[in-house]
Formats: sequence, C-alpha cells, structure tokens
Amino acid sequence: MSKVINFDIRKFDLDVHSSQTNIGYRGFITSSHGNEEMWEIGDWGWNWTQLCTTVTGLEPDTDYVFRFAMTLGHNDDNREVSMVHIHYCGEDEQQAWNDRYTYCIGMSRFKPVISKKALEEDTMLRVFELPFHTGGHTDFRIIIVSQHAVSRFFKAQNNEAYADMEDLSYAQWREQRTETLEAQRIKRNQMLGFGSGRNGGGNEAYDSSEEMIESAIEDFRAEIDDFRAEIDDLRDALIGLKNALQSGGTPD
Repeated sequence: MSKVINFDIRKFDLDVHSSQTNIGYRGFITSSHGNEEMWEIGDWGWNWTQLCTTVTGLEPDTDYVFRFAMTLGHNDDNREVSMVHIHYCGEDEQQAWNDRYTYCIGMSRFKPVISKKALEEDTMLRVFELPFHTGGHTDFRIIIVSQHAVSRFFKAQNNEAYADMEDLSYAQWREQRTETLEAQRIKRNQMLGFGSGRNGGGNEAYDSSEEMIESAIEDFRAEIDDFRAEIDDLRDALIGLKNALQSGGTPD
C-alpha cells in the first residue's frame, strides 16, 4: 500500500527562482467544510506560476502518493495549463528533471479520485492522488504549475467528508458551462440590439464575438452610405441654387 504525502500549505511557496511571473497568495476562504487555508495561484493571462516544496526523508524504493484537493483550474477557452511535476533531488539536476513524473491535471486528463460539484461557486472540487516511486532517493521536489487559469489548492479531507456532495465530472461540468456561456452570449447580443438587420431576424444571436463585430461594422458602413447619399443630394441642391443666383434666375 502506498504511503501518503498530503498537501501541506505552509510548506509550499512560490518558486521565485524558476519563474519571474508568479501570481498567487496564501489565505483563508470559507467553503462547505468551514474555514480552509488555501493557495490560490495563476491568472487568466500569460503569467506562468509555480508553487513548490521539497519533501525530505522519504523511504527509498517505496511507493508514495501526493494527495491534495483543488477547485477552479479550468478555462472557458480550454487553454489552461495545469500540471504537477515530481522529481528526486540529485547532483545531476538535469537528469533528475528528465526522470520526473508529470501529471496533467487540467481538464481532469489525469483522473481524480473524487470529483464533486463545489457548493460555494460554479466549479468542481477534485481530489487527486498522484503516485510515484522513490527508487534509490529520499528527497523529492513537488512543483505545481498554473497558466491561463486561477487554481486553488487545499489539503484534502477524508473521502467520507465528500460523500454528501453531488458527483460532477469534468465532462459534465464542461457541458453545463457551455450551456451557461451560450445563454449569456444570446442575452448579451439581445441587450446590445445586434441582429436587427441580419436576415430579418430581430433577436438572432451570433455564433462568435467576431461575427457580432463584423455585423456591427456592416451596419455602420450602410449608415455611412446613407449619409453620403444625403450629402450628395444636398450638394446638388446647393450647386443648383448657386447657378440660379449667378444667372439671375429664380431657384426651383
């Protein structure tokens, strides 16, 4: 049976030596399990954030799992980077890095042992157990990476603590999220009044922001053409008036 290394919030810190773009803080939030201390790292932009710790004194040639809980860590554009690296500490740092374990936890590509609907916000609560074997080593480095998404990490509760929460896989959450975004898009288009001149459909929604903008540009161009026609008519009228005055006649 594997030995368990639980996520210890106070032993993790931002990896300032490897990344100059770290975004994150350690703090408390109130969740369905009461007041919990957590690390929140990453943002929705390009900042690459690493949270890390060194675990020493492990037993050699032993199976371990790194256990933690997380919320968020996903992106509406499916471009988040969310992963965990585990590697031994050795004199040959490059070789140690090459021998690392890498777990892709974004979009639950590595399956969590628990995946539930978080009660406090529109996200999932997932518990991961990442296995690794120590081989002949006793000291290991654990690095948590986040980009294009905000991620929150907690010490995981016992499995029984999540029993009353609703099961929610990533695929189910993504389907629900897509429906929510579609409803928001349609409502936003209707509030902005776009679509009134599009194939005669007064409230027709657009398939993308780019299409909505293109339609707005077309409408604007049509209004400019109308203004140009009115200006041309006014110019012709003024020319007629000028000619009539110069000839001593009476303008029509």
